[in-house]
Amino acid sequence: MVLDKTCLAPYIGDNDTLGLIKGNIYSIIIKQKKHGLELSVYHDATRGHDFVKECIPYSNENSLKKYWGI
Repeated sequence: MVLDKTCLAPYIGDNDTLGLIKGNIYSIIIKQKKHGLELSVYHDATRGHDFVKECIPYSNENSLKKYWGI
């Protein structure tokens, strides 16, 4: 797993309320935090096609891999 670098990864979880769609590829950055990992996802917000950054906390690498093809 690559930390602190921008990379592309497919979202393999179910469609969710943040606007992430299963099977789409997103630009992400994974950061190591004091109590786990944080994933920053950049995606098109559809309204005006502005890119939105969502920061999503994960407790460990296994929970992150459950939703992302990394």
